[in-house]
Amino acid sequence: MYCSNCGKEVPRNTKFCPNCGAKLTSSGLADSSVKYAGFWIRFIAILVDGIIVGIVFSLVTSLFNIPKDSGLINLASTIVGWLYFALMQSSDKQATLGKTLFNIKVVDSNLKRISFKRATIRYFSKFLSAFILFIGYIMAGFTTKKQALHDKIAKTYVIKNE
Repeated sequence: MYCSNCGKEVPRNTKFCPNCGAKLTSSGLADSSVKYAGFWIRFIAILVDGIIVGIVFSLVTSLFNIPKDSGLINLASTIVGWLYFALMQSSDKQATLGKTLFNIKVVDSNLKRISFKRATIRYFSKFLSAFILFIGYIMAGFTTKKQALHDKIAKTYVIKNE
């Protein structure tokens, strides 16, 4: 585990960084240096991403001539969304185009880039967040580190990119 304030390695369950004195959370994040992205900025970013994914999806279904009334449409939709979110969030940018527009990114507990595997877990966990009447998404407005259910499942955070 690393202190997000100074970057030095710290022992687990340490309350303060022995190197810089920053107060740490159980995940090693220094509360004073991390600015979590709130519910509304994330909501608007996901709307932008939805528009982008919709356009890409329309192009893919037209290109491959997938009939709108076939079961393939659901599979194509899932694949396009999964690749968009997982590839973008595990990239060097650590963000989708919507998140980039609002200068926010997805990180792990050490404020590092997430893996494609973790981004995949985060993406498919969003179905659960939505399935329970979107309460999984709404959680981001009420948790201390602004985590939605899919963030908690994937052990990720959405922070302001400063």
